[in-house]
Parts: sequence; structure tokens; C-alpha cells
Amino acid sequence: MHWACVTGSSSSPTNNAETSETVDVEADVTADELMRVAVIRLACSFHDLPAHRQREVLCHELVHIALSPIDSLIEHVCGALKSKEARDLTRSAYETANEQVAWSIARVLVLTGNQ
Repeated sequence: MHWACVTGSSSSPTNNAETSETVDVEADVTADELMRVAVIRLACSFHDLPAHRQREVLCHELVHIALSPIDSLIEHVCGALKSKEARDLTRSAYETANEQVAWSIARVLVLTGNQ
């Protein structure tokens, strides 16, 4: 089965529901593994970015879709942890690592796609 991706637009910046802080984002993605549907929301300013940056941002979001099974695994692991502190630490460390990996892979994909 293949993923169906739908793009939409949203304003930037957005509010992070977990921390209540304002985060400036160019795009974000929500993936539903069961339905195999992902929604990529693009900030209104996305179309003002240079073409190479647009490709990088879209690749980054597509990498997040590919990594979504690991997201589910981490949520199951966190659910099994008894300590809220351990759950928060695990989620935070994973989110940071996930973002770094997604950007690294996206940059490689954009670079190799231009050749």
C-alpha cells in the first residue's frame, strides 16, 4: 500500500500545543499510519522560499512520513515507562534526534537529486 499525501496551507508561526511556545515553521506533517494518509501543511511564506529550500523542506517532511513507524514505537515505549520524567525525557530526546535525522536525510536527497 502507498501513502496518499495531501498538502494544505497554514499561517506561520504556529503554537506548540505541548509547550505553549511560538514556533516559526515552514511546513509540518501529520501521518496516520493506519489509514496510510499524511497531511503536509505549508506555511503561507513557503512559496516565498527559494526553490532549493522548498525542495529541502518538502523532503524533510517526507522523511518524517518514512520515520513515522519509529514515532509509533517510541510512543509505545513511553507508554510503558512508569515515570513521567522518564517519558518526557525519552520523548524530548527522540524528537530532537528525529528532527536532526530528517534534516540530514533531506539535505542528502536534495543534493543527490540535483545531479
